[in-house]
Amino acid sequence: LFEQPSYDPPTVGGIIGLYLAWLERRAMSADHLANVRHYLGSFESRNGSGKPVSGCRQYDLTQWLAANQQWRSSCTRRNAVAAVLGCFGWADDEELIDRCPFRAPRASRGIQERPRRPATEDEYLAMFRIAPKHLQNALFFLWRTGCRTCEMREMTWDDVHQEGEQWFVVLEKHKTVGKTGQSRVIALDRTTARFLGWLRAKSGAGHIFTNSAGGPWDRHSFARAFRRVADRAGIAADVSAYCLRHSFTCLALEDGFTTKEVADLLGHKDTKMVERVYGAATSSHLEYLSRTANAVRRRKR
Repeated sequence: LFEQPSYDPPTVGGIIGLYLAWLERRAMSADHLANVRHYLGSFESRNGSGKPVSGCRQYDLTQWLAANQQWRSSCTRRNAVAAVLGCFGWADDEELIDRCPFRAPRASRGIQERPRRPATEDEYLAMFRIAPKHLQNALFFLWRTGCRTCEMREMTWDDVHQEGEQWFVVLEKHKTVGKTGQSRVIALDRTTARFLGWLRAKSGAGHIFTNSAGGPWDRHSFARAFRRVADRAGIAADVSAYCLRHSFTCLALEDGFTTKEVADLLGHKDTKMVERVYGAATSSHLEYLSRTANAVRRRKR
């Protein structure tokens, strides 16, 4: 009468499977979901799918990181740790396990990677001139809107809307939907709206920005295409496609937009990221801003 009912203890593979199924039911972007699945799959392969969660220790997490020396960027390593902590922290909150057996490694606590520097207008133009047409379209949109590269790659013509003279893009699935709980709205100025109208007349249905084969970009193919053009243009290795988002943000701040307005344009829930990363501009940022602010004002007129 007093025997406890028997049950199978939760395993690493079981918890990861439940967590991924839960993420798929949310409006996560395909790119973000693929990254989480990649990190958790690597963690499961390293530690074993059938390993009981009760037998996991912090040592398992640190050894997994040590075994993946190809993750050289501190940002990549933090994202990998966040995927594991998010998975087992969720299981703890849902009372699927007694406690989360992992915490952030001591070596990664308090470390903030130096913000990416914004790409200068000269660098952007140098890449734009020699880029193939399909890549030019993507670079132009990133420079004008400051959207994330994953948002640019995934948007379709069904996401483009018009109210009166205002054009905008609405994405239901995006990176920060879990934090904001709202759709991602990307405002389009008149020039960008005319550009999309011209692009729509030349393309069919489906994704707005496509690769040379007419299919949608994926993360790695776009990064490789960008790097090839950047190398041909003599652009430094510290400039990535994401730097165009930094350029847009710094120019908006210099042009008189408030941090709240910039945060809304970027799709952030609050102004913390804008104030911490962009507000505390380095000397190189300020030099760049002072050199290009007048050009941006002339362009907006």
